[in-house]
Amino acid sequence: MDGFEPDEDVLPTRSWDDRSLAFHLLGDVDYAHMDALQSKLGRELRRDIRPRIIVLLCEHPSSITVGRRGSRRHLLRMLDHDDRSALTPRWVERTGGCILHGPGQLAVCVIAPLEQFGWSHGEFRMRVHEGVLAYLREDVRLSVSYADPDMGIWGRSGAVLAYGWGNRDEVTQHGFYLNVHADPYRWDRVDFLPPDEPPAGCTPRMTSLLAEQRRPVRMAQVRAGLLPALAQSLDCERYHMFTGHPYLSRIASHVSRTSDLSR
Repeated sequence: MDGFEPDEDVLPTRSWDDRSLAFHLLGDVDYAHMDALQSKLGRELRRDIRPRIIVLLCEHPSSITVGRRGSRRHLLRMLDHDDRSALTPRWVERTGGCILHGPGQLAVCVIAPLEQFGWSHGEFRMRVHEGVLAYLREDVRLSVSYADPDMGIWGRSGAVLAYGWGNRDEVTQHGFYLNVHADPYRWDRVDFLPPDEPPAGCTPRMTSLLAEQRRPVRMAQVRAGLLPALAQSLDCERYHMFTGHPYLSRIASHVSRTSDLSR
C-alpha cells in the first residue's frame, strides 16, 4: 500500500532472540488488508539486520485470488453462476493457480528474509513443506496421497492445502492455504490448478480436513499444532505468539479512506 507509513513508534520495542520467529493470530481479515500488512512488514524486514521471520495467520471472507498459473478459463463455472458478482477474481503476484478463500480456511503468510537466514528459495519452501506435511501426517493423521512443495498436499478426495508463494527483494510473501472446515459449496466450479498439471490420479479441485477425516476439526486445534511444527522446520524452536497486529487497524482505516476518495 503505497502512501501508508505508520509512525515508527507503533510497535513496542522488544528484545528478540537470534533467529527469532513471531506468529500473529489475526482472526478474520480482508484479503486487501492482509496484502497491505505483509508488504509493510516485508519492507521492515529488508531494512532489519536481525534474522527474524513473521508469520501471519487469518481467515479471509469469501473471495478468490488467481496466481501465475491460473487463468479465467479455470473460473468459468464460477463466472457463469448466479453468485459470480460476489467473488470478483483478484490477480496476485504469487505462484500457484486459483484459490478460493473463505471462513474455515487457514491462510498462513510467511514473511522471511532469505539472505539473513542463508536459504535459497527452494530450501525455504522445502522447510515449510516438510513442517506442514509432518504435522498433517503425524498429528492430524491425514492420509496423504500426494505432496508437492510447489503445488500443495492432497488427501483422498482432493487437495487440502495449496501453496502460493511470492517474493520481493529476497523477502518471501504469501504462503499456503489449508482448508480446515471450509464450505465446499463453490469448489466444484473452480480448478485451483490447470487440469493437466496435478499428478496422475489427483484432482485439481480442493477439499478439506473435515471432508477427509469425516469428524469435527477445530481451527484452534489446527493452529495450536501447526505453529510448533513450522517453528521447528524453520530452525526457530523458540518463538513469540501475539494476537492481532498493531498495524492492522491503521491499514484498514487507510484502505477505507482511499476507497472513499476513489468513489
